[in-house]
Amino acid sequence: MAFLAKHRKEELIALADDMGIEISSNDKKIDICEKVKDSRDFEEEFVRGCLEEIVKQRAELKAQAEAAELKAQNEAAELKRTEALRQEREFELEKMRISNAAEVNSVASTRSENSKNRLSLKNLMQKFDAQVSDISIYLALFERQACTAGIAEKGWVPQLISLLPFGSGTNNY
Repeated sequence: MAFLAKHRKEELIALADDMGIEISSNDKKIDICEKVKDSRDFEEEFVRGCLEEIVKQRAELKAQAEAAELKAQNEAAELKRTEALRQEREFELEKMRISNAAEVNSVASTRSENSKNRLSLKNLMQKFDAQVSDISIYLALFERQACTAGIAEKGWVPQLISLLPFGSGTNNY
């Protein structure tokens, strides 16, 4: 009988259920032990074996529950790591997109600046020669070439000065 007292109430309830003993919900542990002992099917070795099996099943269930909980925690941690990695990659991708957009804008503006700087009417027109050309025709041609080259009007003066011969800016009259 002393071995019965070593077990938990839940185990004793399971034993009583296996043996077909009716137990009320307000029975105490000692009452359950007495009912099991007073049962007509009570045999000490049989009861010991049943209790050992019940304890073993309970331990297995507990181990399975712990394993399932550990697995769920590992899966949650893996999911969290995966999500963090995904967010980090998205951040890096967005950073690269912004960097590339900035580079494209920078390159485009540099190209446009360079192309403006490179667009010199010196390459498109000959220098003005007063002995061969008329200035009004030369200026009309200059205006057309400057518009075609996409040079802003405020940039015409330096371009025109570079095409006029040295000393033409002074009055020789």
